[in-house]
Amino acid sequence: MPVLAAVMYSPNLGDGLIAECITRIAAQGGMESLRWLDIAGRQGFAAPKRPGLRAAALGILERLPRPAANLTARAALEPALRLKLRPTWRESLACSGGVLIGGGQLLADSSLNFPLKLNALYDEARQAGAPVALHGVGVSARWSPAARHLFEDMLTGELAFVSVRDDASRENLIRHFAEMGVSPPPIEVFPDPAFAAADLFGSAAKLGQGRPRIGLGVTHPAALRTHGAKISVPDAEFARRYGVLARRLSEAGYEAVLFTNGAGEDERLAAALAAEFGMKGRVTLAPRAADPVGLAGRIAGFDGVIAHRLHANIVSFSYGIPQVGLGWDPKLEAFFAQTGRPDSLCAGDLSDPDAILAALHGAFDAPVDADRRKKLADEAKTGVLRALSVFPGG
Repeated sequence: MPVLAAVMYSPNLGDGLIAECITRIAAQGGMESLRWLDIAGRQGFAAPKRPGLRAAALGILERLPRPAANLTARAALEPALRLKLRPTWRESLACSGGVLIGGGQLLADSSLNFPLKLNALYDEARQAGAPVALHGVGVSARWSPAARHLFEDMLTGELAFVSVRDDASRENLIRHFAEMGVSPPPIEVFPDPAFAAADLFGSAAKLGQGRPRIGLGVTHPAALRTHGAKISVPDAEFARRYGVLARRLSEAGYEAVLFTNGAGEDERLAAALAAEFGMKGRVTLAPRAADPVGLAGRIAGFDGVIAHRLHANIVSFSYGIPQVGLGWDPKLEAFFAQTGRPDSLCAGDLSDPDAILAALHGAFDAPVDADRRKKLADEAKTGVLRALSVFPGG
């Protein structure tokens, strides 16, 4: 029976990168029966038809007090869980050998989104008698009481395997267990599966023929604030700062290429920036990648990357591309500590373009260490196979 990999066909293709890497690592290990089970009910990676709706919804939730935001999100999500997601999961679980919940900042409280979905998925798996494993997940430091209650059933239940993607996540999870008043199970640490992206997807040709091409990852500030970022400037000012940074890259001799991980609100912002600054020769706009492999290829074609999104940074590291992270969440700090490049992390509010340019120059002067790249890629592959080994026939 197939093992189900709980994934998201999210427009943010970073989530799909995790699933694609897990699938390819499993196939290399002789496990061809892995199937995807989308925790949001999507069926593909297509861009949202009305991306402005999500940005508006995120804006509403970020302005509400946490209890009110949680109530609003619960009221919106619970009917979908009851009427659509649970029945779909139930059908898939009836003929599965287990569920691998792998990768991403899943043990986090963003208006109860993941707590509600994972609580329901674990309940369905338990009723079906299907073992559940957590692998390579990120764990945020703070959960609301409601989120802790929802996560508690799964975390104190019969998990077949538990691993997280970095030491900071392990420390956070141990602390959450202590707050629940129970002893933690063994918690292993394995790098995010996307550290193996270059090995799994192959090389890509550099597209630039003149100035070095710097991929400037665009992320809408509402998405960052929803996940806890302390970015207090108005959206218009945040967009203006992207433009300043793009201009400074151009003045420094680089070609700035705007790209996104695929989320609709990010795409709208990138298009607006290109419309405003592109005619002045400051930036170009890369079309949205169609799928996770396309996103990896897009990033692999850059000479350098500057981005908020974690998986833009992970993939660029995997390909040995100099990268500068724009910090907004402790998971970025954990990544740059894990890769031995803490000086390549800058303020995510884009307030200091000089510091970002200096970090980029430093990243070019100190190339990504090939031995560390290989070590993290190998550990990522080992972690996936270790997690899958707990299932029948794994």
